[in-house]
Amino acid sequence: MRIHLVSRIWLLVISLITLSGCAVLVAGGTGVIGTYAYVAGWMEGNYNVDLDRAYSATLTACRHLKLKIEKKTKNLSSGSITANDGNRTLWIKLKAQNSTATKISVRVGLIGNKPASQRVHAAIARALKR
Repeated sequence: MRIHLVSRIWLLVISLITLSGCAVLVAGGTGVIGTYAYVAGWMEGNYNVDLDRAYSATLTACRHLKLKIEKKTKNLSSGSITANDGNRTLWIKLKAQNSTATKISVRVGLIGNKPASQRVHAAIARALKR
C-alpha cells in the first residue's frame, strides 16, 4: 500500500515537471530574450518589445506560416489573432506588460498542441529579428 502511494506521488511530481515546460527563448542578438511556459494548452512567451512591434511580428509570422487569419483585433494594451492552418484553429493573445514588454500566448487546437505552439513562437521570434 505504501509503495503504491509513493509511486503515485512520484508520477504526479514527474508529470508536473514535464507539463510545466518552462524554458528560455532566445531570438538572436536583438534583445528579444524572454521565457516561455506551456500551461493548460497555452504556450505563453514574454518578449522584450512593445505591443505594436509584437503584434506586427505576430501577423508576419502568421503569413510566413501560411495561416489564414480569420479575425484580428488590437487596442492600447492588448491584441488577439484567430487563424486557421487548414485543420485547426489557432488563438494568439498579446498583452502589454509595460511599454517595452509583451506577453504572447498561443493555443493550437481545442486542447492545445505544444510543438505547433512552439513553431508559432519561433516564427514570431524570427519576425522580430528582422
